[in-house]
Amino acid sequence: MGDGTTFKRCSCTGADGKALGQKCPRLRRPGGGWSNRHGIWSYQIELPATVEGKRRGPLRRSGFATQDAANSQLGQVRELLALADPSELVTRNQIADLIKRTLAETECSAQCRGGPP
Repeated sequence: MGDGTTFKRCSCTGADGKALGQKCPRLRRPGGGWSNRHGIWSYQIELPATVEGKRRGPLRRSGFATQDAANSQLGQVRELLALADPSELVTRNQIADLIKRTLAETECSAQCRGGPP
């Protein structure tokens, strides 16, 4: 299981109609730094395998205005996963399930109010 990562992407499309994602030239400034006016920040982290040993899909969240905001939530996920010893498979799975459920409920609640996820 990795430590997770943050990344920036956008929904621009190329001439072929396919999303450019992280390859969009507008994501970076001429000097190579990130544009603060284009794209959104996201994070991704691998969650522990299920108790049965089946791989879970990675936890991905996007819509962050800044890399700091994405890193902050990623850090919270890391801290929660670190609560259980790696040998405590059941506890680690319960934590992963709670993280996913809480984020899903929070996003639904915000969307139902018309606010950002």
